[in-house]
Amino acid sequence: MKTPVRVAVIGLGGFAQAHHRALVNLEADGTCRLVCASGRNPARYGSFLAELGFERRGVRVFSSHIEMLDACRSELDMVIVPTPIHLHADMHRDVVERGLACYLEKPPTLDCRELEDMLKVESRATRATLVGFNMVGDPLRLALKERLVRGDFGALRRVTFLGNSPRFTPYYARADWAGKIAVDGHLVLDSCIGNALAHNVHNLCLWSGTDAVLSWAGIRDVAAELYRGHAVENFDTVFAQVSCQNGVELRLAASHACDMPNRHVETVACERAEIEWWVGRSVTIRWKDGRAESLAMDPQGGSLESCLRHYAGYIRGDHPRPLTTLADCRPYVQLFDLVYVAAGDMQVVAPEHIVRKEEKPGEESVAIRGVTEACETFVRTAAFPSAKPWPWAKAGGRAAVKDLVRFGEVIDRFRKAYGKSDRA
Repeated sequence: MKTPVRVAVIGLGGFAQAHHRALVNLEADGTCRLVCASGRNPARYGSFLAELGFERRGVRVFSSHIEMLDACRSELDMVIVPTPIHLHADMHRDVVERGLACYLEKPPTLDCRELEDMLKVESRATRATLVGFNMVGDPLRLALKERLVRGDFGALRRVTFLGNSPRFTPYYARADWAGKIAVDGHLVLDSCIGNALAHNVHNLCLWSGTDAVLSWAGIRDVAAELYRGHAVENFDTVFAQVSCQNGVELRLAASHACDMPNRHVETVACERAEIEWWVGRSVTIRWKDGRAESLAMDPQGGSLESCLRHYAGYIRGDHPRPLTTLADCRPYVQLFDLVYVAAGDMQVVAPEHIVRKEEKPGEESVAIRGVTEACETFVRTAAFPSAKPWPWAKAGGRAAVKDLVRFGEVIDRFRKAYGKSDRA
């Protein structure tokens, strides 16, 4: 039996609870042991702590993550940081400077300047940080990527993502940073592809990396249009066409202001075949000669628990590297920032082009008229909504990686135009 990896979690609420539940299972098979956890107001989570048996398991609880790290440092191997994005950089530094391995929830940051600062901190880490893009670890995804790199499907041409992911109004009331551009003077940039669908955009960069299984293609330039249907600060709908440094084209159309049902579809178009990955539903390889392969999906493939298990294995020395490092996130963060620079502005969709439905008392769905069709058209043809034109559409623009020097200037304009306040 190997000694369990000793773990701390910064957080007791929100997504931290998913980590705590996963750790219960990892404790059962001896993979990990939760030593301590912190939360700003532990008493608020009394029923949750009792449910998961913190006292019985001997888990120490603190109201400050700094106090926890300093008190338990010698008893820890790994610290999980599943906190809001605007807290990531400081907490990552707090963990790394104490010589501990850091599991940092995705995305690490949505500010390319901050990512570079985090990478400087990371250069002093004793163990490489894992960023929790857990879909990367799906065994089927990795097996297909291996075949892609090997050339089984012929030359890679294009990768697309269709993300129809409706959100009802309570989604944006769940936290003080939800839908915000900034909180307390720190960029948050919460949006459809900066949070819920960040996994899929990171996956696009993974699919397009042709150097190795765990490789992500660098970004060359981006053309984009941004829209907002919900009454929030930041965009909830995006169309982007991306040129990668290796010549692969990416297209993504994603929206939280759309009709049901959910559809998260990643498509990898190659010379001899096309891979269609319906997240949570099916994976099919369609060959140009007419053959079709339906591949069995593992319900636990790419789960949070499996990602934690892999990182624990890395800490033990069972794996040569984490699934996604901080440096691996550079293409995703640059792509995300370039949609702002390329679009230059965000189109706030007028009320006459919005369909609102009361799903239940106090809960509305919000959909831009025709946005589902616009998304489908874009991933298929690369025709932006402004090209149809839809009455709510507004043309964006294009920007190259070198134009990221203007990111701060562009975001300042967004904050002045759309940010109600930098404080919750």
